[in-house]
Amino acid sequence: MPPIVQNLIIEMFMAGNASFMTYVGFCQPAKTLLRTHGSDELNAIYAPALENMHATACLCITEKQAGSDLTKLRCLATKQDDGRYVLTGHKWLISAGSHEMTDNIYYFVLARTDPSQKGMTGLSCFLVPRNRIDDAGAHSIDNGIRVEQVVEKMGFKGCANTHLVFGEDGVKTEAFLLGTMEGTGLQQLMMMMKPARISTGIFALGLASSAHETSVAYSQQRIQGKRFDQAMSARAPSLPIAEHPDVRRMRLDMAAYTSGCRAMIARLGFYQSIEDDTSLDADTRRVADDISQVLLPIVKAYTSDKAWVVCENAIQTYGGVGFTRDYPAQQNAHDCKVLSIWEGTNHIQALFLFRDKLGMCVQPKRLNTLRAAIEATLDNVERTGGLEKEAQSLRNALDALVHATTAARDCVRYQHMNDVPQFAVELQQAMGDIVIAWHLIEAAGISITASPRDEADAAFYSDKVDVARQFLRRRLPQSTASLTAIADEMVEIVSAHHAETEVA
Repeated sequence: MPPIVQNLIIEMFMAGNASFMTYVGFCQPAKTLLRTHGSDELNAIYAPALENMHATACLCITEKQAGSDLTKLRCLATKQDDGRYVLTGHKWLISAGSHEMTDNIYYFVLARTDPSQKGMTGLSCFLVPRNRIDDAGAHSIDNGIRVEQVVEKMGFKGCANTHLVFGEDGVKTEAFLLGTMEGTGLQQLMMMMKPARISTGIFALGLASSAHETSVAYSQQRIQGKRFDQAMSARAPSLPIAEHPDVRRMRLDMAAYTSGCRAMIARLGFYQSIEDDTSLDADTRRVADDISQVLLPIVKAYTSDKAWVVCENAIQTYGGVGFTRDYPAQQNAHDCKVLSIWEGTNHIQALFLFRDKLGMCVQPKRLNTLRAAIEATLDNVERTGGLEKEAQSLRNALDALVHATTAARDCVRYQHMNDVPQFAVELQQAMGDIVIAWHLIEAAGISITASPRDEADAAFYSDKVDVARQFLRRRLPQSTASLTAIADEMVEIVSAHHAETEVA
């Protein structure tokens, strides 16, 4: 199916059972990795089990001493005289690293081939099956992989997060090199990073949407409290808590983040299809690529951060019972927190956005493309009418973003690059708010001109406008202020540099 359809459908599975989805989440990227870099022989032997789900796949990078620092990886694949490799060492925090639901598990392991090599060089990617396949095609040969520990963790308790050790109990662990050259593992795995980060965003959205929808349903049937101006009246009727202003505020915030992130992920899927469509003109594909490159780290980081906010609001909506296991919001909160750490922490994503996607703000081409797309939407909305204040709020935020990125550019130009990372997360969060506001005001503009078929339709469109107004009037200005503040900080850094230079 097209990526846009895949993304929207997978969200439903994530919302239904996020822990279970970890067991199959890496299978599709693993098939792509094996098909692209595995030899014909390796594909003939091991690919069929991935295709028919007789095997699942795990990505194995992290080690206890390394964490996000790949320069410290020690897992070693030693080449034998017959050309095979024997793997020793360990991998830690491997999601869905052990189970009995399929005949086999394929571990795609990043390891060194020379223990004397340091840093990022010398890292290769290997296919390491839990069980090797015998001549009869059965998954029967023990490959010496053992589970040292199933990690006790805050959330995702249905997912076996494991500490794996290779070459245990006197059984050699055979590893099969992907590609024809050692030392190309990082380049090979880079093709996995995009789907992995999108998948993390969809995980977060699924959990957030579950928390949002169940808490709203609860608020509509929970009778508690009276209207504010009748709070002391014994005769005043009690109301569903959904009618209380603060519960309504939380509902609108939850709706803004979930519907906004859903639209952002859908747009990213849509742009993926455009990028791959060679029948389209080069300029159309360039615009799609520019915007999707900027959206990628935002989808992962912003969605996972805001999923935590949504789950927090959902628990607050429930009140006391939200903190109990009788309702799902507490589990949604436990499960979603790890997503800001998965696939590179959200600070790493912010550095990735600043350095790789925005060219350290020295090359604003992609940012200019994104801004042009947002301004085109605002032009349409302003012609429609009814959202002038919201449109001006988004234009103010775009101006503040330009001010902040210009200040970041000057920090880089005047040799203060190392001062920028302290602002990277705030920049990323503000850009996320701008992107979400873009999608919400676009939906609101469509809703204003829509022709409802019935009362349910009318309520749907009216809510789109309410959600956009809440977010663009009350949430987006906070990011505008944040961008202004960090821009001022960076301007001060550059000014201090100039002052020191003049004194010298």
